[in-house]
Amino acid sequence: MIEEAGLTCTPKEREFLDQSNIGNRDRFFVVASELYSSKLLERSLAKHADALVKSAEASEKHTSALVRSAEASERHASSLTRATWILAIATIGLVAATIVLVLVTIAISK
Repeated sequence: MIEEAGLTCTPKEREFLDQSNIGNRDRFFVVASELYSSKLLERSLAKHADALVKSAEASEKHTSALVRSAEASERHASSLTRATWILAIATIGLVAATIVLVLVTIAISK
């Protein structure tokens, strides 16, 4: 039963359980065996609960890191937007300067 639940027993624990299952099935040993099995299950559940708590803490840290990453990404996105607008204005300025240069060149050549 214990192995089916995925639990392991120390040799002393196994000996205790085996003694409780000897042919005469004294009521004390049956109750003691059930109680001991319950304790083993309790210990296993406690280990699983600890693992669950650690997993939740790791998940919380991961979520916090994702939030910080999103905030940094947002800051960089706004910087990129400003840089794009500056490049667009510079391009318009260059187009205007080119048009003026062409007009001046045409006026001089006449």
